[in-house]
Amino acid sequence: MQQSLRLANVIRGWSAAGTAAAVGSAAVLHDPIIMPAQAVLFFFTYIFATQWQERLLQDS
Repeated sequence: MQQSLRLANVIRGWSAAGTAAAVGSAAVLHDPIIMPAQAVLFFFTYIFATQWQERLLQDS
Protein backbone atom coordinates (compact mmCIF):
# COMPACT_ATOMS: atom_id res chain seq x y z
CA MET A 1 0.00 0.00 0.00
CA GLN A 2 2.69 2.50 1.00
CA GLN A 3 4.78 1.63 -2.04
CA SER A 4 1.80 2.23 -4.32
CA LEU A 5 1.14 5.62 -2.74
CA ARG A 6 4.79 6.53 -3.07
CA LEU A 7 4.77 5.48 -6.73
CA ALA A 8 1.61 7.51 -7.39
CA ASN A 9 3.28 10.58 -5.82
CA VAL A 10 6.41 10.08 -7.94
CA ILE A 11 4.33 9.78 -11.11
CA ARG A 12 2.34 12.89 -10.17
CA GLY A 13 5.52 14.89 -9.54
CA TRP A 14 7.12 13.69 -12.78
CA SER A 15 3.98 14.53 -14.73
CA ALA A 16 3.64 18.00 -13.24
CA ALA A 17 7.28 18.78 -14.02
CA GLY A 18 6.91 17.39 -17.54
CA THR A 19 3.81 19.48 -18.19
CA ALA A 20 5.55 22.65 -17.03
CA ALA A 21 8.66 21.86 -19.10
CA ALA A 22 6.63 21.12 -22.24
CA VAL A 23 4.57 24.30 -21.92
CA GLY A 24 7.69 26.36 -21.24
CA SER A 25 9.52 24.84 -24.19
CA ALA A 26 6.55 25.46 -26.46
CA ALA A 27 6.56 29.13 -25.46
CA VAL A 28 10.30 29.55 -25.95
CA LEU A 29 10.62 27.50 -29.14
CA HIS A 30 7.29 28.62 -30.63
CA ASP A 31 6.50 24.99 -31.45
CA PRO A 32 2.75 24.81 -32.14
CA ILE A 33 2.35 21.01 -32.24
CA ILE A 34 4.96 18.80 -30.55
CA MET A 35 5.36 20.52 -27.18
CA PRO A 36 1.62 21.07 -26.56
CA ALA A 37 1.01 17.41 -27.39
CA GLN A 38 3.62 16.41 -24.81
CA ALA A 39 2.02 18.74 -22.27
CA VAL A 40 -1.36 17.06 -22.82
CA LEU A 41 0.21 13.62 -22.41
CA PHE A 42 1.90 14.63 -19.15
CA PHE A 43 -1.32 16.26 -17.93
CA PHE A 44 -3.39 13.12 -18.52
CA THR A 45 -0.70 11.06 -16.78
CA TYR A 46 -0.97 13.45 -13.82
CA ILE A 47 -4.77 13.04 -13.75
CA PHE A 48 -4.44 9.23 -13.89
CA ALA A 49 -1.93 9.20 -11.01
CA THR A 50 -4.11 11.54 -8.95
CA GLN A 51 -7.17 9.32 -9.39
CA TRP A 52 -5.09 6.24 -8.60
CA GLN A 53 -3.79 7.89 -5.42
CA GLU A 54 -7.31 8.87 -4.33
CA ARG A 55 -8.55 5.33 -4.92
CA LEU A 56 -5.70 3.92 -2.85
CA LEU A 57 -6.49 6.31 -0.01
CA GLN A 58 -10.18 5.40 -0.09
CA ASP A 59 -9.41 1.68 0.03
CA SER A 60 -7.21 2.03 3.11
